[in-house]
Amino acid sequence: MEATLNNEQGLSEADAQALLAEHGYNEVREQPPSRLRAILKRLWGPIPWMLEVALVLEIILGKTIEPAIIAGWLAFSAILGGVQERRAQSALDLLRDRLRVNARVCRNGSWRLLPARELVPGDYVTVTTGDLVPADCVV
Repeated sequence: MEATLNNEQGLSEADAQALLAEHGYNEVREQPPSRLRAILKRLWGPIPWMLEVALVLEIILGKTIEPAIIAGWLAFSAILGGVQERRAQSALDLLRDRLRVNARVCRNGSWRLLPARELVPGDYVTVTTGDLVPADCVV
């Protein structure tokens, strides 16, 4: 799509909609890890490895109570860590939703405030002191 860009007018609304359909929203998509992966990640590291080796050694030695305690501790630690990570991610998502960035954009010859996720290549934006830059921009 070749947008007709006018320095005075900015993009037309039709051009902006076509570019939005072509390029998608101005945002980075994040793929959250699965719950199982978050829990299994807790079993990977020096301390869990040490406990896992102790678990295997206890089983080889024919003991029953100690391996059960170690396995229970590993499972409890992994599940608790996964739950805490999920709660922290939920809080971060809530903050991200509340802190949406807006941009002052020139379209059809008038400046207006739009969500930064609706910016498209070729948009004219204005940034003042203290503003967050809403996208990759050419100055």
